[in-house]
Amino acid sequence: MRNRLPVLIAFIIVCIVVILAFLLRSATDHPPEKVENAQEITRDTRLAAGLKHSLFIDSEGRLWAWGDSRYRNRSSATPVKVADNACVAAAGDASRTSFYIDCNGTLYGWGDSQAGQIGLFSDTPVIEPMPIMSDIRAIAPGYDTPFAIDTSSTLWTWGKPNPSRGEEMPGEETGGNTDEPQKVMDLVKRVSSSATHTLALREDRSLWVWGKNDSGALATGSRIAQNRPYKANIAALESRPVVKLATKNLASFAVTDDGNLYVWGFANASLPGRRYTTLEPKTLPVRVGFVNNVADIVVGEAGALILKKDGSVWAYGIGPVTKTVDGNWTKPVHLMDDVVEIATGPRHALALKKDGTVWSWGENDAGQLGDGTTCNRLTPVQVRFPSP
Repeated sequence: MRNRLPVLIAFIIVCIVVILAFLLRSATDHPPEKVENAQEITRDTRLAAGLKHSLFIDSEGRLWAWGDSRYRNRSSATPVKVADNACVAAAGDASRTSFYIDCNGTLYGWGDSQAGQIGLFSDTPVIEPMPIMSDIRAIAPGYDTPFAIDTSSTLWTWGKPNPSRGEEMPGEETGGNTDEPQKVMDLVKRVSSSATHTLALREDRSLWVWGKNDSGALATGSRIAQNRPYKANIAALESRPVVKLATKNLASFAVTDDGNLYVWGFANASLPGRRYTTLEPKTLPVRVGFVNNVADIVVGEAGALILKKDGSVWAYGIGPVTKTVDGNWTKPVHLMDDVVEIATGPRHALALKKDGTVWSWGENDAGQLGDGTTCNRLTPVQVRFPSP
C-alpha cells in the first residue's frame, strides 16, 4: 500500500495538469463573448447648425452638409452628401468644424482644426472626414473644445484650453491646445459646453460643472470659478430627470422630463423680459414659469428656440432667428408646428418636421440655409435636397 501511494499522487497530479491544459486551450480557441455596451448609439441628433454651415442625417443614414462647412474646400448653397451610415451630427459655432458619429461608434471630424479640435493640428482646413475616436455615442463640439462620451459613459475632451475645458483636470495639466483626447470623468450621460463653462449630467442624475462662473452659470450658489468638475446644486429640480442640457456663454439651461425649463446664470437674458444688462444673474436654477410642455431648447447668439412636446417651435430673444430686432422684446414668437427636432447656430436655425422635410431660417451669407440662395430669411424655408 505504501508503494502505491506515490504512484497515486503522481497520477492525480498528471490528471490535474491535463485538465488545466485542456481548459487553457479551450479558452484560447474560443474568445470570450463580447460584452454589450451599456449605452448604444442612437440616431437621435440628426440636425446640426454651425457657424456658417448646416448638417443633416436623413432616414437612410446619409449625412448632408451645406453652407461653408469646408467639405472639399468649397461652399454650397444646397446639400452635398458627405458620408453614409451616420447616426449623430454636430457642428461647431466658433469655427467651421463638423463632426459625425457613424453607427459603429467611430467619431469623425473635418473643417478647421488649428486648435486640434478634429484630432490633429492643421493650419489649413481638413476637407474630408477624419476618424478621431472609436466607441463614441455622443459629441458636443463646444467652443473649439469638443467633449465626447464613449459607449462606457466616459467623458473625454481636447482642443482649445477654454475655461470650459478646465485649467487642470484631475491627474494632469491640460496646458495649451491638444489634439489628444483626455479623460475627464466616468458615468456621464449628457454634456453641453460653451466657451465659458461645461455641464455634465451623470448617470446618478447629479450635475457636475466647471469653468468661469462670473454669472453663476455653474449653479453652485456662488460666483467662484471651478477649474475641475464640481457638483452643482440642482435641488430646485426636485429630483426631476434632466432630458436636455444647453449652454451659451455665462448661461445654462436644463429641461426635465415633465416639460419644465430651468435656467441659471445669464440664461434669463435669452427669454422674455428686459434687456439682458438689467437682468440679475441667477446662481441657482430657477424654473421658467411662463413656458411649459418643453421637449428641447437650443440657444444661439442672442436668442433661444424651444420645441414643445406638441411639436410647436417658439423663438425667444432678438436677431434673425427670432425675427425680432427690438431689444425690449417681451413676447415669444411662434414659428412652426409638426417639428420633431431643432438646431441653431449663432445666427441661423434648422427644424426637422414629422414628414421628414428640413426647414431653415436666419442669416444665409454662406448658403447655410440650403435653399439654393444666399438670401437671409426671417421665415422658415424648405431645404432643397438633390433628387434621388
